[in-house]
Amino acid sequence: MQTNNNIAMKISRLIWFLPISLFIVSCSQNEICSSLKTAEDIINDNPDSTLSILREIDYEALKDNHLKALYGLLYTSANIKKQKVPDNDSLIDYSIQFFENNNDSYHLADSECSLFEESGKPVY
Repeated sequence: MQTNNNIAMKISRLIWFLPISLFIVSCSQNEICSSLKTAEDIINDNPDSTLSILREIDYEALKDNHLKALYGLLYTSANIKKQKVPDNDSLIDYSIQFFENNNDSYHLADSECSLFEESGKPVY
């Protein structure tokens, strides 16, 4: 009888813990979405600020593939706007492939343009 009570208590705790955990994860992803949106909005005028925002986001912790693709696009674009060659071209490669596969022509165009400097010469 004692073990049934222990099991019931553990299940009861799990029932309360799971929704709270999902809420915390959801809030975290919403904050990341908001940060990426802000970074995207300011990238043309403030690439330094965009990079500062991106530094606050742990790319490896991103669970959503769209967020990863957007992060890669913003990171690459901001560095190019600062006339720096990004140290990791796999980010923009992933972004291009994701946007192609998901028919996101708006971000795909930005991704492909990020591969070229204003002079039209390939960056990589």
